Parts: sequence; structure tokens; C-alpha cells
Amino acid sequence: MKKAVFQTQKIIFALGTVCTLTAYNGESLQAFDRAKARILEIDRKVSAAYPRAVTLMARGYAAEETKRILKLSGVSEALIVIGETVVNMGTPRRIGLQDPFGAAGENFSYVDIGEKAIVSAGLYQQGFGESVNYRRHGGNALVGLTLIGENAVKLSALCNSAVKLSATEAMDLLNDTDVEAIFVSRSQVVTATDGLHKRPTRRQAA
Repeated sequence: MKKAVFQTQKIIFALGTVCTLTAYNGESLQAFDRAKARILEIDRKVSAAYPRAVTLMARGYAAEETKRILKLSGVSEALIVIGETVVNMGTPRRIGLQDPFGAAGENFSYVDIGEKAIVSAGLYQQGFGESVNYRRHGGNALVGLTLIGENAVKLSALCNSAVKLSATEAMDLLNDTDVEAIFVSRSQVVTATDGLHKRPTRRQAA
């Protein structure tokens, strides 16, 4: 199996952070070039003046567009990462989850996903203040949220709404969806939806 890796760092301004594309089969470099061009096109249409909530949606859209382009090019094994938005194609992979209390790149847990998307957000990424959310929800205020489902655009929209809520309110919001979720509260309690087969727990100190 031929592996081609293409990385671009800091190519996105309004969408934020690093975009990494990795494909594991076929001649993928031309497909990567097309995907990169599409991401940059989306980025140009998202003004830096937009709130971060909008750029979260744009990252989801860019990731799904990249998946579409790679599939049309015959790529069946790939991992697309745009900031905290992840889309996996093909073989199930283990994805680390950012610790909202830790440094960038420091994970507190992981999930195994197949052909799915993951979107994570925290108050540190949003355009609204943590203090407002804390005054409203106290220790139950969310500081980190991870959603797992079929489509990154849908997850981004849900994530933008749910991260402003308490864990209980966010779970109620997601009850009628097919989305799985992991919630991290300000009091460092981690809760997951039933489909992930996890019980409420308290975050372990690093």
C-alpha cells in the first residue's frame, strides 16, 4: 500500500489553525492540490470579521468538501483535520480529544471512529466569554464539548449551540439526534452519551 502525506501549516486565516490531509492509498497529490484550493476558496469567502461560531461552520464545510474531492479522485483511506474538526475515511482510527484544561495538543481521552466526523469546541475557542457561561451554569458550565456523527457541517452547527449550555441542557438538545457526545464541565466532570458506553466520571489530574 502506497502512502502519500501532504501537510500544509497555517494556510487558513479566518478558518484558523493547521490543516492536515493524509491519504493512505493511490496517487493522491493532485487530489490534495484540488482539496487545498477548495479550502482556500472557502477561506476567502469567510471574512476574518466573522465570529468564531461562523468559522466553526466553515471548517466543517471545508472538511466535508475535502472528503468529497478525495472520494471523487479515488481516495478511499484518508484523515482530514482542520483545527478541532476531524473527518475520517476508510479504516477506523483512534482520535485524541483535546484537554480543555491542558496545553494545545494535550489529550485527556480518545475515541475510535470509522467513516465519521468529530467536531470539538470549548469556550476558549468561542466568541463569547467563559465568565458569562460560568455565571449562568456555575460548575456545570461546559468548557469542552466533542460531537461524533456522520457529517461535520451538522456537528459544527450543533456544537456551536450546545457548547453554550450546561451538560444536562446540551444532552437534552442532542436527545433526538444520532450524534454522540462527550461533555467536560468547569468542575472537571466528564459525561458521555449512552452510545459511547461511558459513565459520568471526574477528570483525572495530569
